[in-house]
Amino acid sequence: MVVVEKRKRAGENRIQELIKEQPALTLEEIRSEYGQNFEPVSRSTIVRTLKKLKITRKKKSLFEPRKTSKSGEAGEISRKCVKIQSIRSHFY
Repeated sequence: MVVVEKRKRAGENRIQELIKEQPALTLEEIRSEYGQNFEPVSRSTIVRTLKKLKITRKKKSLFEPRKTSKSGEAGEISRKCVKIQSIRSHFY
């Protein structure tokens, strides 16, 4: 039992080190790096460990954040989309 606890702590320490060294790592990258030094684990194990350590992760977005101007450009775009959709529904 003591050996398991020591291994757990060593794994937790390794995850903390990885995040300190490279804060932008994805869960899959953390899992891969962890598996090089320890027994391979699942992504959910990494997530549970991060929660236990109270380390929050921000998801990487595949898309650029939506840009809006002070003039309400985003609102204008959405109104145009609604208008186009209503025109399409008229013809289909």
